Amino acid sequence: MRRDHNHSRVTCGPVARMRGGNGGGIKVISFDNYVDTDNVTAKVGIDETAFGVAGAQWLVDTLGGQGNIIVLNGIAGSGVDEMRRSGAMSVFADYPDIKILGEAHAGWDYAQAKSAMESFLSAYPQIDGVWSQGGAMTQAALDAFLAAGRSLIPMSGEANNGLLMAWKENLDKGFDSIAPCSPTFMSASALETAIAALNGEPVELHTIIELPFIVSDNLDGYVRMDLPDSFWNFTILTPEQVDALYK
Repeated sequence: MRRDHNHSRVTCGPVARMRGGNGGGIKVISFDNYVDTDNVTAKVGIDETAFGVAGAQWLVDTLGGQGNIIVLNGIAGSGVDEMRRSGAMSVFADYPDIKILGEAHAGWDYAQAKSAMESFLSAYPQIDGVWSQGGAMTQAALDAFLAAGRSLIPMSGEANNGLLMAWKENLDKGFDSIAPCSPTFMSASALETAIAALNGEPVELHTIIELPFIVSDNLDGYVRMDLPDSFWNFTILTPEQVDALYK
């Protein structure tokens, strides 16, 4: 029950509806992609604005507060896209020497991001950094730089295995990133909240799940070179449970 941002795939809707036995009401739990209303039972998810802030601040710090950057967004009009971008822009606004050369909505998708970055590489001879709000988009940007024979630059991302594998494979080429994580247990937390509401227990309107980060120093603890790109690396499953799912 979570949106796979980097592959634009929805395994279940972002709003879970459950008919209750307590008065026959319908419990509505919004998770992952927030709805812009408080007329729900509960909202469960990470702080998407903080996600954008974290990647942007890391990029600014890595660039020393100056440089030409590209911005890769998700799906235009979606709540997650707007919140992540607004967080990033709130950081960039404080650094006048950070120049945004161009932006593209690449739908959290590898192919769209690869095409967009190829266009940016053709248009701009000097790109110093990439702020991306999705792991597959960052992976695509990295691959576009390699294909163009351009030196790798810092690029923010998200914790999916495709990016993490590419990151590890290119550490010796100077690549660096930061990968905030949308925990895979977010849907389970939403389900637990729904069950509690159905049982008549009080639930918080807003439940913010802690936003963890993967950086170069802890990359080896999360990357799985034996698993596909689509694996999401921040999970409460044991390695044995993950192996059973994928093998």
